[in-house]
Amino acid sequence: MTVWEKVLFTMSSGEIRTLTTTVKEEMDKEGKLAFDWRKAKRQKEEQNALQRQNERTAVEND
Repeated sequence: MTVWEKVLFTMSSGEIRTLTTTVKEEMDKEGKLAFDWRKAKRQKEEQNALQRQNERTAVEND
């Protein structure tokens, strides 16, 4: 368990909500809140395809 997970377990739901809102506002100000879900999905699919190819190659080489 990471430090941030331990901290979250000690926080009330109200504290977590406040923290989340604060982080969201800060990210929005910095222009970091926008997230390209389609791009992320494509990248994940490409990673999965590469991993499957690597696994097939490893099996073929055994």
